[in-house]
Amino acid sequence: MGDPVEVDQKKKLFTFEEANRVLPSVKKMTVEAIEQAGSLILQIESLSQEDERRANLDDELNAIVDKWVEKVQRLGARPKGLWLIDFDNGEGYYCWKHPESHIQHVHTYEGDFTTRQKIN
Repeated sequence: MGDPVEVDQKKKLFTFEEANRVLPSVKKMTVEAIEQAGSLILQIESLSQEDERRANLDDELNAIVDKWVEKVQRLGARPKGLWLIDFDNGEGYYCWKHPESHIQHVHTYEGDFTTRQKIN
């Protein structure tokens, strides 16, 4: 995955309720991207390292991830890793990672996925 592209956009703040309203769309686009990526990964793994088709498939895989990143950013959320999304709440981030069923973690601006805490 390439680094998420920083989009010049207004900072979107989410209440917990707003983040949860957006989550079904995020989950749908994430599942679609994962399915597309999975198909390409199987094709890539079936080829030898020397096979010239690998580069094209790698490019297609990166394009899928890049498109996912752009879609997430358009919703105002922040992709923080592969299939990992943060929703800025003004004090830190609500944190969601596929395949979690709902948003159940939060972390500070200085923190990350490894420091997230369960929401009570």
